[in-house]
Amino acid sequence: MTTIARTHPLDLHEICTRIARSLDLNDLASCVRVCHDWNSSFTPQLYNSVVLGKNSLSTETFERNMQFLQHLVIRDSAYQLLPSTLTRDKVIFNFVANSTLITLDLRYNSIGPDGAQELFEALKINSTLTTLILFNNSIGLDGAQALSEALKTNSTLTNLKLWSNSIGPDGARALSEALKTNSTLTDLDLSDNSIGDHGAQALSEALEINSTLTTLSLNSIGPEGTQALSEALKINSTLTDLNIENNSIKDDGAQVLSEALMVNSTLTTLKLRNNSIKCIGIQALSKALKINWTLTTLDLGKNPIGPDGIQALAEALKANSTVTISGDVICEHPYEQDPYEQDAYEQDAYEQDAYEQDSYEQDSYEQDPYEQDPYEQDPYEQDPYEQDPYEQDPYEQNPYFEYHITYVITLVCFSPSVPIAMDTLETKDE
Repeated sequence: MTTIARTHPLDLHEICTRIARSLDLNDLASCVRVCHDWNSSFTPQLYNSVVLGKNSLSTETFERNMQFLQHLVIRDSAYQLLPSTLTRDKVIFNFVANSTLITLDLRYNSIGPDGAQELFEALKINSTLTTLILFNNSIGLDGAQALSEALKTNSTLTNLKLWSNSIGPDGARALSEALKTNSTLTDLDLSDNSIGDHGAQALSEALEINSTLTTLSLNSIGPEGTQALSEALKINSTLTDLNIENNSIKDDGAQVLSEALMVNSTLTTLKLRNNSIKCIGIQALSKALKINWTLTTLDLGKNPIGPDGIQALAEALKANSTVTISGDVICEHPYEQDPYEQDAYEQDAYEQDAYEQDSYEQDSYEQDPYEQDPYEQDPYEQDPYEQDPYEQDPYEQNPYFEYHITYVITLVCFSPSVPIAMDTLETKDE
């Protein structure tokens, strides 16, 4: 007699869980409403990632299911519907204080200093949150100070996004004190906070001590703040991504950064877009690139580096095969300036030398015998556009482009006589 082994069937909870994982959020919500017996399996999947908006489920519903929340986004439309500031602060505190939340996105909610203080009080006791996004919430100096105290005790937060929160130099100084002791934060965005050079100097002091931060974004700094950051980069051994776009570091800032790049061996990404860096600064950075082989991405977009700067980068890239230079570079092309500011060959024909003037206005006896025949001298028989470099290949006219450059760069050339022209220079190694 043959014995047939019986396999154990899946229990009901496991069946429900597998079905729940295969459904989208709308189907899950429908199942939860009509099948109460299966709620224990469907609800965790439904509330794992939640966007609380104007037309979403009520706040009370979310509070009842907070034990399932892991990723929460609170839209401004939902936040403003709460009856009072006290209620809003209480809701935020309760969300952050729960023991399952991993990501909290509160961007554009204008929680202000009071809401920030409630939020950061909860952060002191939270042991699960890893990402906090607070773009444009006007937490101000008071909020930054409360956050600093929370970061001194919190041991789980790794990503902190504080773009546009009116923190100022003093707020940056308070956060710098926390960074000296915090050992978990890896990504900090302080862009558009008007921290100034003094704020950058305080953060630089923290970078000399901190050993966990890998990504930092700053702006509203000048050459002095850049000088402090450069000194920190000579010591720091963990920062890999530095974003200081849209500042005014200029050539002086680029020069001190180049000194740091000659020493630093960990930074892989440096974003310097729109910093008024010209040829001198580019030449200094190019010199550093010949030595530094750790940097892999350098963004120089919206900087007026000029033809000499492009040439310097080309020479650097012949020696460095690891870095990629990106960005739309502004270059004042010598053949695409105001024609009245250029040499005689690009001026009005009647303002040029005798060889391009009307032969009837000249003394035929003073001309070269080969140029006496007015029909050969009349400039109208010549095509003036054959002299215009706009209709020739600029890279055959401009000696600065005789080099084979090893990267792709967009050259934005401006001319009063033609619309903005976009030419992509794609070059290669020889």
